[in-house]
Amino acid sequence: MILHSQFCPIIIPKEIMKKTSILLSVVLSAFIVNAQTADSAITQGSANDVYYSFKTSGVAEVDKSTWDIALNTAAFDASILINESAGVELYSYSVDTSEWNSVDTAGFHFENEYNSQESWSDGAFVRLATGHPDYGWGTYNSGNHDVNGSRLFIVKGRDGNFYQVVIEKMSAAGVYTLKIGDLGGANTSNITINKKDAAYANKNFVQFDLSSKSVLNQEPDTKDWDLLFTKYIAMIQAGPDLVPYPVSGVKINKNYQVAERNGVDNSSNDTSSLSWNENITEIGSDWKSFNMGTFAYDIVEQRTYFVRGNGGAVWKIYFTGYKGGATGGFYFNIEQLRSSVSVKESYKLASKLYPNPASGSFTIENNENKKIDVTISTLMGGVVNTTEIYPNSLEVIDALGLTSGVYVVTISTGSKVSTERVVIK
Repeated sequence: MILHSQFCPIIIPKEIMKKTSILLSVVLSAFIVNAQTADSAITQGSANDVYYSFKTSGVAEVDKSTWDIALNTAAFDASILINESAGVELYSYSVDTSEWNSVDTAGFHFENEYNSQESWSDGAFVRLATGHPDYGWGTYNSGNHDVNGSRLFIVKGRDGNFYQVVIEKMSAAGVYTLKIGDLGGANTSNITINKKDAAYANKNFVQFDLSSKSVLNQEPDTKDWDLLFTKYIAMIQAGPDLVPYPVSGVKINKNYQVAERNGVDNSSNDTSSLSWNENITEIGSDWKSFNMGTFAYDIVEQRTYFVRGNGGAVWKIYFTGYKGGATGGFYFNIEQLRSSVSVKESYKLASKLYPNPASGSFTIENNENKKIDVTISTLMGGVVNTTEIYPNSLEVIDALGLTSGVYVVTISTGSKVSTERVVIK
């Protein structure tokens, strides 16, 4: 679930944008690389998560039996995952956190909450969110920009034991406060985790072990992997219903895009008519099916996936086999189709947004000499408006249809991106 750092309005004088802290701006022309490589990722019977890099053919094999929950480290994100691949289960017990010392599960009907199949920002702990200011596990405070815990959860850990958990707070400064104990409140501990800690700054998530109440730092840096070979809960069609079912499949890194192509030979590199999306399980698991006659897995023929990374590189991947059981082996071919190197300038765009806070409407001025693209999103990541503003002009944004709250305004042009917030009264 997308959140915020501390709010400040967008007021960017034109002269500021001229001199900025430029890290590097290098854009190399795209080129085609025709070398095809056969590769594999072995999860040891789903005992490991395999973080895979197209460039290095593997980054890290991580023992998935070491953690129960994982907290998002991004500045604008309060998503918290459960370790579905290790059998962790999450249940909402009460919206009254004061019941901590009186939890009674006798006769209680549990309803599981699962991680989203579509977004890293929609972990199990936020799936009950109803929209701003409710973020599932907590409620946003518009005064200090903290998210304060508003729900008591019960977690079945990977060790089979049950724990009660309240995410008491995620401060505007990025510090999580967790309250963890045994059922009934015994052995209660208060844990703080700073998502801005240097050890986690370059990761997507920081993991936590409920049994030892310890923080774990085991996934590779975000920039060092493209695909995650793992086990997760998917909603599978069973008759007229969708039912949760554990599958072995593939997830993409955050902010990546995938396109699926069917009915064309895998050797074709044509991507001209593809539809791209950021669904993290777009590759998923349905490229294979179990054959009850041969007791082996069949691979869907002429299905190819194309993966586009943050830097614009495009890779082709198609599967040639899968072996279940104690192996957990994914077998595939990869080919790099496009390579680009683009390190963006790190500076504020010459834009203004006013008034802020706003009611009814607000204005965005484009003081760049180029067209800017504007995306307005909820703190949960849902896009509510997109527009483009031509050079040295302005546009009035209609906010009458928006509920009160904080929205994320992303302004981009070429290699430059600025993300700010606007408050709608």
